[in-house]
Amino acid sequence: MNSLAKKVCFTFDDGPNGEYTLQILDILERYKKKALFFFPAKNVERQPDIALSVQAQGHLIGNHTYDHPHLNTLNKEDVLSQIERSEEIFLSVLGIKPEYFRPPYGEYNQTVEYVIKEKGYQLVLWDMACYAMDWESPPLLRR
Repeated sequence: MNSLAKKVCFTFDDGPNGEYTLQILDILERYKKKALFFFPAKNVERQPDIALSVQAQGHLIGNHTYDHPHLNTLNKEDVLSQIERSEEIFLSVLGIKPEYFRPPYGEYNQTVEYVIKEKGYQLVLWDMACYAMDWESPPLLRR
């Protein structure tokens, strides 16, 4: 396959959430699709069983900070703290250090870029042409 071929990646932010994450997992399983979930580590602490289910079903999990701050307002030490605190939780709960990083709200600056590069992450953003903005008025996912 051509390495320049266009690809679509389903990504979900801000879980795990007991109601919606489980519904999303059911839909992905029904259609035999995989996704990349970006979890704030604070949520993984609260609902480790759901994060473990996401992982067990073969989905990727990315770092979305510890508690979802506006990173572009933080100094280097605080950005690093957000990322490293998350890494500790991902390692403790899931046994992994994520490869991918998505800044909350898509906000980042040179400091954030420098820190995530130094920590070995691949920055993942989104394309506004495909941005669902489902957080504005979440659809019911129930069957």
